[in-house]
Amino acid sequence: MKKIFLIVLALSFVVGCVGVSKINDTTLSRSERTKAIRVYNWLNKNFEKELKEATKGTPFTVSLLSAIVTQESGYYLIENNRIDSIDKDTLLKNCILDASGDVHGTRKAFPRNTDEFRKKYGNQITDELINEANRARKFRGFSHPQKWVYAGYGLFQFDLQYIELGHKEFFVEKQWYSFEKILEKVMMELTEKYSGDLWETIRKYNGSGNSAIEYANLVFAYKNIIEKNSH
Repeated sequence: MKKIFLIVLALSFVVGCVGVSKINDTTLSRSERTKAIRVYNWLNKNFEKELKEATKGTPFTVSLLSAIVTQESGYYLIENNRIDSIDKDTLLKNCILDASGDVHGTRKAFPRNTDEFRKKYGNQITDELINEANRARKFRGFSHPQKWVYAGYGLFQFDLQYIELGHKEFFVEKQWYSFEKILEKVMMELTEKYSGDLWETIRKYNGSGNSAIEYANLVFAYKNIIEKNSH
């Protein structure tokens, strides 16, 4: 019986790992490695003091936070070379991403879509967030406005689900415009999830399942690239 149990346990582990790609800094494409370095350099240029103060005395590093930004919003920063041609404040306020709830219907966390959000929070805040999203869409070159509430705000993509967890002011007051505020939120999330293992912290920061494992592997790949090229 014990042998059968061990076999089943081993098979469960294998099945659970199916589909998880082996991502590390050696398997990243050249463009992905370049993206990580560019994001790190931009953050260091514009927010070095804030990043060092926030991470001082914590298990988290500037390279780790830079890797998270690379994963969460790096594509937005380097798209059309924004990172080198547009001022930081404009980039911060227009970093509103993730419309998966309305576009694909794949979002599981609250709000699953704009209708669900409107039913709970009413028209005023819903319409304000839609207006913010449409301004950001126009900034990014999308030709048509939409009636969507987006889910991710700021460089670290603070998720709209946190509006139910005591952080309504972040969204109402548009605090993603401020680097200090978004830095405060990511440090809060990381600290809450930290239990001694950095990789596990990043996995939990993203969620659960294979996608969270891949997320953590990718963040650590970016982190390694950054650390190899920042000295």
